[in-house]
Amino acid sequence: MSSALGLEEAATVGRSLAAIRWLFVVSDQSVLTMRGTREQVAVMEWLMDFVDSPDKGPQEMRVSGEEDVIRMFRPTHRKAPKGLYDMTNQVRTIARVRRIFFLSTLGAIAMRGSQEEVSRAEKAISELDK
Repeated sequence: MSSALGLEEAATVGRSLAAIRWLFVVSDQSVLTMRGTREQVAVMEWLMDFVDSPDKGPQEMRVSGEEDVIRMFRPTHRKAPKGLYDMTNQVRTIARVRRIFFLSTLGAIAMRGSQEEVSRAEKAISELDK
């Protein structure tokens, strides 16, 4: 992770997508510290792999629960924070997804939902990212 802001964004998204209560950032050392279940640790490892690989396209991870899909998107035309913010809010409304966030340092959108919600979000992102 190249910046303290990027690390903070990744931590916030990880806390929200994986319901991790004990996740802390030590910015001056570029360290994330957490305590959680195996699945929560796996989600953070997966998320950090995505964060550390800027050329990766959309990535998906299956987890337990009703909202069993975590998906990362990298829109191609809306990279600026304001554009990502607007797109995230539009997708939240169109796809009716509660857990959706943007990472301005990555130009990415992260979400967790049911397969149906993720499919609606993917379609909305595809239509909005022109």
